[in-house]
Amino acid sequence: MSMDQSIKQPLATDRRFDVQVAEGFEQATDPGGEGPKGSAIAENMDTITDWAVAVSTFPFLFLMIPQIITNFEKPEELGKLAWAGTASGGLGNLLLSSFFTGGGELKQAGIQAIGAFTNMIVVCQVFGYIKEDGTWGIPPVPFFALLVVSVIGLIMPGFRACGMLKRPFEVWVTATTVIGVSSLFFSITNQVVETFKFEDDNLMIRGIASGVGLIVGLVLVALGKAGGAVGGALATALFMFMPVPQLVGNLVEPAKYMAEFNVGFIYLGTLGNGLGMSRAIFTRNWVWLAGAALGGYA
Repeated sequence: MSMDQSIKQPLATDRRFDVQVAEGFEQATDPGGEGPKGSAIAENMDTITDWAVAVSTFPFLFLMIPQIITNFEKPEELGKLAWAGTASGGLGNLLLSSFFTGGGELKQAGIQAIGAFTNMIVVCQVFGYIKEDGTWGIPPVPFFALLVVSVIGLIMPGFRACGMLKRPFEVWVTATTVIGVSSLFFSITNQVVETFKFEDDNLMIRGIASGVGLIVGLVLVALGKAGGAVGGALATALFMFMPVPQLVGNLVEPAKYMAEFNVGFIYLGTLGNGLGMSRAIFTRNWVWLAGAALGGYA
């Protein structure tokens, strides 16, 4: 039995541990019934789509590389990048990594972890850019908050995939709901602030929005709606928000936003999401399918 198989089975079926995580994944997976999993066709499709996800690792591995190289070659243009979309997408990848780890889809969890890591490299590049007024490319408070969450979010699924930290992982999955809601509120508000040029140098508007999201997330936890499918849906929403700042910027200020955008990101993203979409359709996972569909077409 392979490492992937040995971890996948207990994650999805062991009701002594990870009940909330596994049931939440099942709510997002195959809601209309389990389907003909015992048939030869289903077994072959299971193998084919599983390999498709494995192959999609390669385009996702190199997804942000063209942009990272461009940023090193032209660091003076970093201020023109829509960093909020990259940060949102990276955080979405991070939370989806935990979601797929809880459901036993370790290949897809690894792909999401790669996406989170490479997105954070771009975010760090933008943060290190010093603007003409002497400020950082990204406000320090949201940057370091994202950095701390990213480190924890990459470590926890790794330990859980090795069969360790079962209870802490459940707590982390519950916390992803709070993180997801707060981050989504921040991302949307940040887009509004930048699009309409509101004065928010002290982050008051975005801070209030994040605080409201935090309260909403805590209410969901109190109502028992945290983790599982809810966390996966929030992570997908963050991932789906990733292209929005760039798309808006292309329409509002095309000369600024399109000049430093590397088109290689589009080709690699479409290929990787298209391969992953086959597995999402086979497992009837609407969270995965929604994220892969938008990632492929946006």
